[in-house]
Amino acid sequence: ARLCGARMTLLLGRLDGLALGALLSVFVRFIGILKENRAHTLTNAHIVIQRIAVLSLAVTAFGLLALHRAGQLSIYGSPSAMTLTILFANLAAFGLVALVVAHARSPWLRPLRAGWLVLIGQMSYGLYLYHPIVLGISAGTLGLSRFTDLPTSRLLLTLAVCLTLATFSWFLIERPILRLKDRLAPTSLTPAPHLEVTVSKPSGHVTTTSPA
Repeated sequence: ARLCGARMTLLLGRLDGLALGALLSVFVRFIGILKENRAHTLTNAHIVIQRIAVLSLAVTAFGLLALHRAGQLSIYGSPSAMTLTILFANLAAFGLVALVVAHARSPWLRPLRAGWLVLIGQMSYGLYLYHPIVLGISAGTLGLSRFTDLPTSRLLLTLAVCLTLATFSWFLIERPILRLKDRLAPTSLTPAPHLEVTVSKPSGHVTTTSPA
């Protein structure tokens, strides 16, 4: 789609990233099911995910190196350069997150479980939603066409505004909605009482009783 001119602001320009993200969510759910069932194949599943992640990172490194040597490593160049650069960036993110999933309990990843990083992860959707708007406004006020041309001080200030908006969004909008979802979730239905059937002999009379 990007080769045909679809920009990253359009859904068609993001389908490869969305597909890789969906595949990651399947991996996470699959590992969760194995943990719940204490399946013996859990170790094998981790190995498979780890190999997929390493392969993804290797392809990314090779692709980015090839683009760099060809002078095509850019998201603002030709459609082919933009398409491949963003594709390899998505593959790199896919590989890194998959490695984290495969080694979630590793002591080497303990820094990723820090409270402030977990909070940023919870606010990440707000950052995703607000950052293009804020960056665009910030660049526009200086007469710039791209936010990458922003001065460092202005860029840091803009990112701080994005983080502030995402924080308010999480605590005032997203988290209350998630709690409301939990409260509105359907309660479990009470199963019908078990009926005991007895047959009297020799008359064959059938009676049913319900336990108290």
